[in-house]
Amino acid sequence: MRARRAAVPAVCLIAAAMALSACGAESDDDKKAAGKTLTIYSSLPLAGPDAARARSIVNGMKLAVAEQKNRAGEFKIRYVSLDDAKVEDDGKSEGWDPERASANARRAKDDKATIAYLGELDSEATAISLPLLNDDGIPQVSPGNSAVGLTSDAPGAARGEPDKYYPKEQRSYARVVPNDSVQAAALTKVTAERGCKRIAVIDDRSVPGTSLARALEQAAKRARVQIAYDDSYDSRDEDYRRLGEDTAKARPDCVVLAAESSNNAARAASDLAAALPAAQLFAGASLADPLFVDSRQGGVADPVARRLAITLPALGQGEYPKLGRQFFRDYESRYGSAPDPYAIYGYEAMKMTLEAIAKAGADGNDRDAVNAALRATRNRDGAVGTYSIDSNGDTTLTDYGAWRVEDGKLVFDEAIEVGRVRPPPQSAR
Repeated sequence: MRARRAAVPAVCLIAAAMALSACGAESDDDKKAAGKTLTIYSSLPLAGPDAARARSIVNGMKLAVAEQKNRAGEFKIRYVSLDDAKVEDDGKSEGWDPERASANARRAKDDKATIAYLGELDSEATAISLPLLNDDGIPQVSPGNSAVGLTSDAPGAARGEPDKYYPKEQRSYARVVPNDSVQAAALTKVTAERGCKRIAVIDDRSVPGTSLARALEQAAKRARVQIAYDDSYDSRDEDYRRLGEDTAKARPDCVVLAAESSNNAARAASDLAAALPAAQLFAGASLADPLFVDSRQGGVADPVARRLAITLPALGQGEYPKLGRQFFRDYESRYGSAPDPYAIYGYEAMKMTLEAIAKAGADGNDRDAVNAALRATRNRDGAVGTYSIDSNGDTTLTDYGAWRVEDGKLVFDEAIEVGRVRPPPQSAR
């Protein structure tokens, strides 16, 4: 998926103090979903490179709704899964598409029964849907976003983030996976534990890639780990031998690749590995998919894959609390196969949302009330552990997993206990 920059919708202008606003005055009824049956939408790429992961996340969400017998408090729940991937005439898909992400958000806005929106999987897609949904006060919960700038101005955020995603000037977004500040701290810790002294950081110029690379540079400074070299590559290049040569001149003993698989990451990793045959190779969560780790699907060759350590917010099944272990058993019983590592976060995003609706009581159809309940989540004992949602909308979970690759598949290696990374900025609304 090539990097795409989000366009923020223009805010309505007020012509004069006594004139009617183009936006119109918002009544209490405008903030409420219509009827006693509420709709929760999800938006995930059900075609393309992330299709298997997205469908597993959807299954996790369906499981959560089924456990609650399609109810949340006083209200019936209707769950609708939307696809933000574009499929070409030849049946192929590159994954999520800006127009589809926008159309999905607008569909949710136009549905008077909408109470919440779960998505997107890709941070760049959320940069498109979030301003649209925020403009109508629709709560949004992501099971997979990690880009720092969606929630804070911490290192890794770009100019204007996160304020440009909230035209209503009120936060309406939360996520159940740790952001890139936590992932960067996890990468810094695991590289140090594995003996890295000089690290090279290479990104693909995408939003997830640059977010992680910037956050990693700051985390390395705090941990006094030396970044010996950093560079970006162009996904349109045919090969990266020059990149490998330039990186090798800095004599790093470890290389971290912060990229998306569709941005020619397998070729970049292969050329870097060839230029640095003794270096340990690390990759961020965006590369935890078959198109990067499985040679049979166009990923890196097996000798390179065996050198990889990939960080994911997901852990091994045995690392989760009792509720998490029960999720895996229930998922396999219901669907007949093991879930993708991210499926538990789809399940948790839905469970937290249903709980927020129930906590709002008779106001469970009021978007503001549900948003407030989501943001008031404190010490929730969930399938992924005990966590709160902070003032930015970030989870307080900080544990990460280090995964290795065996026969083109991800295998859990170890848990990385990061601890608190940094307090939320004071400017958070």
